[in-house]
Amino acid sequence: MTSTSGDSRPRAKEQCQRMSGQSTNTDEISTTVMTSLSEVRAFASEWGQFAQTADAGNPFVHPDWLVPWAERFVRSNEQIWLLAARQHGRLIGVAPFYRCSWGPGLAHSMQLWGTGRNTQFIELPQFLLDPDDPWKAARALVSRLSAESHAWDWAFVSLQPQLWLQPDWLPKGGSIIVLLKTVRANAVRFIDGAAPAAMKRNVRESLRRGRNRLDRSYPGRWSIDSVTDRADILHALSDLTALHYARSAIIGKEAHRNALTDKADVSFLAAALSASAGRGGACIYRLLVEGRAVAALLVLRGAESSYFLLSGMSEQFWDYSPVTLLQGRAIDDAIKLGHRQVNLSTGPDRAKTRWSENIAISPEFVLVPGRPLSLGKFSAYWLASAAAEVKRERSRHEVLLPAHRQRLVKHLARGVPGNKRDQ
Repeated sequence: MTSTSGDSRPRAKEQCQRMSGQSTNTDEISTTVMTSLSEVRAFASEWGQFAQTADAGNPFVHPDWLVPWAERFVRSNEQIWLLAARQHGRLIGVAPFYRCSWGPGLAHSMQLWGTGRNTQFIELPQFLLDPDDPWKAARALVSRLSAESHAWDWAFVSLQPQLWLQPDWLPKGGSIIVLLKTVRANAVRFIDGAAPAAMKRNVRESLRRGRNRLDRSYPGRWSIDSVTDRADILHALSDLTALHYARSAIIGKEAHRNALTDKADVSFLAAALSASAGRGGACIYRLLVEGRAVAALLVLRGAESSYFLLSGMSEQFWDYSPVTLLQGRAIDDAIKLGHRQVNLSTGPDRAKTRWSENIAISPEFVLVPGRPLSLGKFSAYWLASAAAEVKRERSRHEVLLPAHRQRLVKHLARGVPGNKRDQ
């Protein structure tokens, strides 16, 4: 879409003007491209209704999350490229891409909204697909993306669990190479409405012990509340933010990454929660002791699912299992709401697998055109990306040191997030 040295491709604006409004047809499926945020905003109502109907346990395919992200983080020199697939006029798939430039226009990638930068709160970037036939919808979207491969050097395709990219979705002749980039793993607790939800013994003991200790220490002076109204959720978010900072500063435990160090991320989270709360899509649970919030949990809700996104707690209440108590309450509410599953978020660990050992795997693939120049560019990106991933994973498993904790505590005292240099 934009030209590079020695490349005869048309410029991005001209290319996207040519593509905008055009459609391709595959098996009676029409796939169109939207190339501006104004088009996307006009489409957002239909997109949101489809996301609610097609609820697959992933709140991050809803425009309430993706449109605020694109408004803040897609840069002016990057091209919106949202694909919408329809069959007989009915929406069956959405894939919101943007075209990212690397270096001074030396390479270009197609990335889903919520990836590439400021990705703290879009845990599952994926195609949104018709639950009745997700394979057909995915094929139409990938086929349309592949048809425009002259405009990019590599492209990322993220699919929901149970799906895998098929060779016949791609052009014949091997003009596009497919690699598995990563898988995102989530611990998922499935709910059978016909039977009571079984709990492991250690979870039951943790819940019982936490309640008993609170009853002994604060008899009649503790409670759990839940906030869902748009007018109240931003106030509750301030409690969650402070407690999330506090949890990240606890020493001697496995590091709990502070996801709120960037003011732009905090602003985005507030906007997404405000939009989600308007349709009942967000709830913040708080453990209150003598009227003060000492732990908090953010839960995102779909038509048939709950998703645990963010938590925090005061170090003083560690021995009361406060987050476990909030999770137990949220699961009880999910059962009452008739949900089919509770997603405990990405990155299964001991705390999450106590609730469920069911792991949902969401694959992400990378498509690379077979052109020598694109293959060379992608190889350089792949090496740099692997090195960055090793660095991130190493930092995730570090135990917080006292000196690091002192820096965080100073920032908490000022009521602002920590500097990135301190992380």
